[in-house]
Amino acid sequence: MKSVTFKAVSFGLMFGLVAGAIAANPQQVNQLLQTNQCPGCDLRSIPLLQASLANADLQGADLRGANLREANLSGANLSGAFLGGFFAKS
Repeated sequence: MKSVTFKAVSFGLMFGLVAGAIAANPQQVNQLLQTNQCPGCDLRSIPLLQASLANADLQGADLRGANLREANLSGANLSGAFLGGFFAKS
C-alpha cells in the first residue's frame, strides 16, 4: 500500500494536482512514507489517500489541508499536530 501512496504523492507533488498550493516539504513527505516517522514535519495539503500510517510519529506535524481520506492512523502519535482543514473519511 505504501508504494501506491508514494506514487500518488509523487504525482501530486510533480503536477500540483492538489486543491490549492502544495506547501508540504517533499523531503519530509518521503521521510514519512519511508519510515513512518515525521515529528514536526510540514505535510500541508499533501494527498495521503489510503496511506498506511498506523503507529506513525506525527507529533507536532502540520497536516492542515492534508487529504487523509481512508488513511489508517490507528495508534499514530498526533499530539500537538495541526489538523485544521484535513479531509477525514466521510
